[in-house]
Amino acid sequence: MYFIYPTLLDSFQRYLNNPESEVQEIIDKINRVPFVSEAADKGTAFNEVIDFCLRYRPVYDDIMKGQSAEYSYTFKRENRTWVFSFKKSILQEFYNRLAGAVPQIYLESEILTKYGEVRLYGYADEMKGDTIYDIKTTSKYEFPKFLHNWQHRAYLHSQYQNESFVDRFQYLVTDFNNIFTEDYAYHPRM
Repeated sequence: MYFIYPTLLDSFQRYLNNPESEVQEIIDKINRVPFVSEAADKGTAFNEVIDFCLRYRPVYDDIMKGQSAEYSYTFKRENRTWVFSFKKSILQEFYNRLAGAVPQIYLESEILTKYGEVRLYGYADEMKGDTIYDIKTTSKYEFPKFLHNWQHRAYLHSQYQNESFVDRFQYLVTDFNNIFTEDYAYHPRM
């Protein structure tokens, strides 16, 4: 059995769309080679703050207290520490949209291919009602930025295969000043 996650499929898709690109990105994804990126760490930090707020309402209340329009979050990983500031208005909007959601849900499904059985797996950022939500951060947003991503396809397929009532996927995207959404619904050809 092959184990594949959506980010790996995204890397492979980029390679198929541009064969002159480096195959090293795919190899690094397969081998889970860590990389350091301030932008990626800021996105992870933002997601952590949202998850903490959803899990523990008092954390959210503490963040919203005070006159400051921004919340500073210290993000630590192995050999690096960043302090990121997020607008409270953006955090509040994400919280309001996701209140009641369950963070970090493991999803998987199996697909039989001519090469053997493939297990698609990963963690959905949030799940609420009939919708899976994925939090994305970006420096620049143009619609539809995530149309060709594999995440919504893989996760909605897993829900269909597991006979779940979840049939919608929404990317909640921020450039840290604005919030954008991209909505996708399950369909059998997915």
